[in-house]
Amino acid sequence: MVDTGQASLRGGTPRHDSPRIHVAQAPTAQAALGDFAVVVQGGTDRQGRAFVNAATSTYYAAESNDIAAALVSSMRQASYSVAMAAGPGEASAVVGATGAVIADGVVYIAQVMPTQVYFLRNGTINALPSERELDADDESDLDVEQEIDLFRARLEDGDCLVLASTDIRHELTEREIRGMLRRRSAQESAYDMCALIAQRGGQRCEVLVVQFTDISARGAPAMGSAPHATGDTLPTDVLMPEDAAPVHQTGLDTRTPVAASQLPGRQEPSLGRQLDPPGIHGFDDQADMARDRMRTAPRRTLAQRILALPVTLITLIVVLPMVGVRALVDLVAGRGRRARHRPEPAAPQPSDQLDDDWGSLRDLRATGPRTQQSAGGPPPPARPLEYVGADLQGHRDPLLVRRRRSFPGPGTLLFALSLALLVVMAVVLILRNSPAPADNALVETPEPDGPATTAAVTPGGFRPIPSSSQATELLTQAEDLFREAQDRGPAEGRAATLLMLRDAEDLANQALAADTARLLVQDINRLLDDITREEERINRVYKIVPSSTIDEFDSAGIGGAVEALDVRLDSKYVIDAISDQLLSYETARQGESLLRKGDVVGSVTVQDLIAVIDRSLSPIVIDNRYNIFSIDESDTARLLRITGTEEWRTPVAFDNFNNNLYVLDPGANTIFKYQWTAGGYELGPTSYLDARDAIDISGAIDFAIDGDIFVLVDDGSILRFRGGSEIGFTIAGLEGDALRASRIFTDPESESLYLADVANKRIVEIDKREGTAGAFVRQFKYAGSDDFFGDIRGLWVSEIDGRLIVLGKDKLRQFVLPRLADGAGA
Repeated sequence: MVDTGQASLRGGTPRHDSPRIHVAQAPTAQAALGDFAVVVQGGTDRQGRAFVNAATSTYYAAESNDIAAALVSSMRQASYSVAMAAGPGEASAVVGATGAVIADGVVYIAQVMPTQVYFLRNGTINALPSERELDADDESDLDVEQEIDLFRARLEDGDCLVLASTDIRHELTEREIRGMLRRRSAQESAYDMCALIAQRGGQRCEVLVVQFTDISARGAPAMGSAPHATGDTLPTDVLMPEDAAPVHQTGLDTRTPVAASQLPGRQEPSLGRQLDPPGIHGFDDQADMARDRMRTAPRRTLAQRILALPVTLITLIVVLPMVGVRALVDLVAGRGRRARHRPEPAAPQPSDQLDDDWGSLRDLRATGPRTQQSAGGPPPPARPLEYVGADLQGHRDPLLVRRRRSFPGPGTLLFALSLALLVVMAVVLILRNSPAPADNALVETPEPDGPATTAAVTPGGFRPIPSSSQATELLTQAEDLFREAQDRGPAEGRAATLLMLRDAEDLANQALAADTARLLVQDINRLLDDITREEERINRVYKIVPSSTIDEFDSAGIGGAVEALDVRLDSKYVIDAISDQLLSYETARQGESLLRKGDVVGSVTVQDLIAVIDRSLSPIVIDNRYNIFSIDESDTARLLRITGTEEWRTPVAFDNFNNNLYVLDPGANTIFKYQWTAGGYELGPTSYLDARDAIDISGAIDFAIDGDIFVLVDDGSILRFRGGSEIGFTIAGLEGDALRASRIFTDPESESLYLADVANKRIVEIDKREGTAGAFVRQFKYAGSDDFFGDIRGLWVSEIDGRLIVLGKDKLRQFVLPRLADGAGA
């Protein structure tokens, strides 16, 4: 049985899905190949989706049933596919990927670094790569020739596998990961990891958690049947070429090593990084028997564990203090143990007395036995002279009485030092476990001229907290300041009025904190709501909700193209960048596919679609090879001719005016203009900008045309061009947050510019009429529960019909454009 869960982080927001994670269950005809999962790190969503699709199709398209061969082939082929499919100006930045296969209770892993894998078994977590093998740079471009590391592990009950991008190791410790894998489902573990990374400021992450149970009873688990499945890999058995013997054991199962030379028809993978994760060891037969004995051994009860304590307790409580006291006494008294000497060997007593002075005995031993004996006399008996007068130690005679040492020996000093260290460690442990004072602990600070007031200890010092008796007074002050701000006229300055409102809001919040009896909560909250509404009125904020949802898409990333939305009469055209197709909506929830990647139009195969543009003749669609297709009224595509695309450098936006095509290219520092012809755009492009003017549009990110051309620059400013020359345009009157727009829209029938300010989650309207051009009109904020304005991919407005259509990352919604009162704009 297998439980899987996946989560990802996009822009600091946790999600339950990701285009970079994919799991496929083995087809019935290829059940021997097992279930396949792949996780991709880095690159765009489109590149990630392309990688997982290529890897999955290649794996199950392999002619061989050898899992290792098919796995290596799929990862290498996916790398080549993504590198070759990169569009103009798009770097092949898929920086890492991991493929995993589970079959017959074994997991096979192929890593294209950098990726990160964690494996939890019996409370021990292991990492691939380990800390000592981490690369200094995780953002290198995809190298299709880089080494593919191959691993294998035999699964056991209770194993847990985490497949993730390297962001997880930068933000979380292994201890935190281990804690979140315990007593949680796989989906909860994956989501909690991403949520914790988001709290620490992370912006991206891919995580897959796979938990295995009942492996021995059920055989190979199936990942594809799990509700949330994704894949990464676990390092175990390194697959090495046969000529690289002996096999380097780095995994969980080394009894049946597989050689990379067994991969038929494929180049052997280069294994420059042979990982040996700490805590993961190869299993031989003896280790298997020992592990089985550990499983079958009865667990000790609590009483048995308590009975095992006396020996340790007696040693710690009785023996160590006694020895310690004795050592301290010896240290103070200056006593030491007498040295033990080797006993003299027993020797027969001599029959006659030799010289009794020590010098004679030493001389006798030095000269050895006499070679000449007195005539007729008996031979002298053997004398035990081995220990007599021997200078064995410290140039002293061991037979002499030794002086008592006045200082203890090194053993006593070491023991005393160890005992003192244990005492210090115990004191530190007690101090660390003692409860620390709260960060906002309340203390009494006496005042010179009055009673003590309560203050909160903060990192910056002491901040006075008003008492309950002051709540009414603070609320009264806030109400007076709010009424004063309301009474101010427009001529007195909007900035000063907003400042007064913020001061009133601060006083109201202080009153709320001081109202410990909760008697004034309703009045304070009512005042805060009034202040917010007044600020929105002054800043001309309109809260809007959708009048209808045109469609919801399965995958985030919908509309991830240059120009992903346009509207023609009642038809809404949307580019689905995930499935690479153009959708048309005349009726909500009923999208029709008009053109998709892989279709053959004329003699050209359609590639990734990047822009859809409305024209009076017919809408046109552009792919990343700069082929242009016309969508006729019959919804059939027709190839149009275009020349001069080799002059394009980095086009970032496309638009139409009078059926002429305009291309904003900051890389070429110009706006290309194409005249319409019967066959398309057969004439070469001309530069719209006047070459005599030193115009810099290298920071341009979008533009809109109504006869004049409005160019949006990345710093939030707008450049206005008429007849190729720049005319002045300055935004005035916008209060609050600085403008950080990413998209701009207008047309000949509109009196305003509409800017999508995703960073501040709003749409800003700016007047473009003569005499009031650049004046702030109003701003729209989303009043729904989700963060829809936090990721706007496309924008379209019709002031005549009162319609506002917004394309988000996974929804297309229509709003009613609020009518503007006469004279309220400027």
